[in-house]
Amino acid sequence: MTNDFEMIRITVEEEYRRNPELRPEDVLYLQDWLSKQPHLPKVPEDMIILFLHSGFYKLEATKTFIETYYTVKTHAPDLNVAILPKKDDHGNVVIMTRLGDKDASHYLGTETTKVFLMLYDLVLLVHGTSPGIVIIFDSDGFSLGHLAKINLGTNKKFLLYTQ
Repeated sequence: MTNDFEMIRITVEEEYRRNPELRPEDVLYLQDWLSKQPHLPKVPEDMIILFLHSGFYKLEATKTFIETYYTVKTHAPDLNVAILPKKDDHGNVVIMTRLGDKDASHYLGTETTKVFLMLYDLVLLVHGTSPGIVIIFDSDGFSLGHLAKINLGTNKKFLLYTQ
């Protein structure tokens, strides 16, 4: 059996070796451009490389991808689950989430549980040990229709796993 947590992260150097189209001067150009965009955050080099790849290493297309990515993250919070960058006063990792689609007929209870398990594993990989994980669920729009779609057996396994 393999260890689920044995993940090899590709380094920036490996990306440069893999992708002959990837040029350090393009990354520097985008870092400079980003520094002049007050509405955009500081973007790490590895993310800039991913954006360049998405834009087929064309600078204008990449700038559009970056703008779109952060605009959607800002203006469509219902599409996101956020792991807060800072822990709470007790050292717990905090995750915030809410329904993306409030229509209960579209809710997939088991799939939601799977996403939370992946998120839980990600928190462990990124943050390491912590006193706990706090999940804040904005229940606006959550109804009995959603509740009916939650499989109790799956939920029991989820709770056993996360304890």
